[in-house]
Amino acid sequence: MTQKNDKNIIPQSDDYCFSTTLDAKNSFTYQGNNASSINEYFDKIPNDKNFLAKGTASDKYDRYSKIPHASYEFKIPLDVLGRSNNYGFYISVFDAHSQNYYSWPYNIQNQTSISSPSQWGDLVSPDNSLPEFNFSIFLSSLIPMIMLITIITNFRISKNSG
Repeated sequence: MTQKNDKNIIPQSDDYCFSTTLDAKNSFTYQGNNASSINEYFDKIPNDKNFLAKGTASDKYDRYSKIPHASYEFKIPLDVLGRSNNYGFYISVFDAHSQNYYSWPYNIQNQTSISSPSQWGDLVSPDNSLPEFNFSIFLSSLIPMIMLITIITNFRISKNSG
């Protein structure tokens, strides 16, 4: 992921790769270095203290699909990327069972390494702010909504029974 999204062929220091594996306890951050290294043009760097990544398998109780599937979640602090209205974005998943890579954008040819930022897609944030909510904001908006739903429900019940 990149904040500048300048589509350079060689990853720059503002280009990052965030990685995790299915059911793994560890996640990793890589940063573009503009020079070839172990993982082509990315160096492994320490994770930000607020970075989280998790990969898990769904079960029959998944509310989106009863078909078992992998699910990955990332919490990437804006302190790492900075605010932008257009982020370069690339995702790749390796299915060890089928020995296949799946990615977006779809047309990327070399799936054995981190793709060049010149091939990454766009993640658009028109107001320069990807949503990042803290718990107090979440609660302060959730409680009035619950109260409103309760009032409307009670009103409908009393109207139908009377």
